[in-house]
Amino acid sequence: MALPKQNEPELAVEEKLRCLIYTLLSDLFLQPPDRQMLERLQRLSHDDSAMGRATGLLAARAKDVTPRQVHNEYQRLFGEGGTLEPRASAYLRGRTGPSGANCLSGLMERLGIERRAETGRPADHAGTLFEMMAGLIDGRFGCDRLSIDEQRRVFEDHIEIWMPFFLRDVRVEDDAVFYPAAADLAATFLEIEEAGFRMV
Repeated sequence: MALPKQNEPELAVEEKLRCLIYTLLSDLFLQPPDRQMLERLQRLSHDDSAMGRATGLLAARAKDVTPRQVHNEYQRLFGEGGTLEPRASAYLRGRTGPSGANCLSGLMERLGIERRAETGRPADHAGTLFEMMAGLIDGRFGCDRLSIDEQRRVFEDHIEIWMPFFLRDVRVEDDAVFYPAAADLAATFLEIEEAGFRMV
């Protein structure tokens, strides 16, 4: 993965925070957290804000599971033959146009984003899309950082159109312990993102 361009100005604090949250969500949904990651999650700060409550819940759930338990939960939910498909194409079947999952590869090509074949994850995987949003904010893919207005269009076309429904399905999984909390954090953050983009 390419580093951000050297001649670009440093990101504002709020943009760094957005990038960090997208990266965290990407890490959680691309693969189950290991012991070191669970220990880091347990130390997440929290307060009475919506995001603070969501991070507090995730920190508490990270204390309730072992790496083996969360690995098994991930596989049961998102693995091959799992309960849920964390992919845009599963929620947008038959949809075409700029919001269709089939247009994502064209967007990535236009922006100069190459898929990492070794991950084995499809381009429309929830974790991949979270990672892509982080990269569009900080320029980690080697392409130009996108303006807020351009980020908004990507968000609306490839995340907002389906991700809330996927996260809703994760949050109501009765037999899951860790990932409903991860989905709660993601859903809360995306609501804040949506509200912020409406102000652009």
